[in-house]
Amino acid sequence: MTPQDRRLWIDLTAAEYLDALEREDFAAQDRLWQLAATDADLEAAFHETHDALIEEAQAAAVDPTIDAVRAAVLKHLPGVELDAPTGPVTVAMVARELFERPPGRLTPEAAQLNERLKAAAAELPSDIGLTPLTQWLEANFGTAPSGYAKAFRDVAFRLRMRINSDLEVQVAARRASPPPKNGGPR
Repeated sequence: MTPQDRRLWIDLTAAEYLDALEREDFAAQDRLWQLAATDADLEAAFHETHDALIEEAQAAAVDPTIDAVRAAVLKHLPGVELDAPTGPVTVAMVARELFERPPGRLTPEAAQLNERLKAAAAELPSDIGLTPLTQWLEANFGTAPSGYAKAFRDVAFRLRMRINSDLEVQVAARRASPPPKNGGPR
């Protein structure tokens, strides 16, 4: 048996074991573990399968909890920022913010455009004045419904301000002197 054939056999046997686990076929599991008792590589593959299943189960248990906490925080503290943005402001960042916190009610056309823009990774131009930004949006993404470009610009401006503010806080924190050792003076 070549090394590739052996690896294929181990992968196929591990897949058979996973299938037996999912079907709760204890006879097949026992037969496969007896086979693994004489093959260290196969036993390792079975343990890797169990590790992956445990990680998957833990992630499945944590995600709903995180979602529930996030929803409760946003419900009771609507102004709080849970995911502080970093880096350059992108079209997708602005569109997601508009989706999560719309300025009043978006028209169906604006909602459609916004949905498309949530997938756009393009970085915003440096000039986000209303006229240049509107021209840039229309040149890159098509005509924007009335009022959408202004709402988009307002959110883009707030995101830039928030990111710059966060960066300034980080820089200031790095410049601060470390706390004195043993409670002595700085």
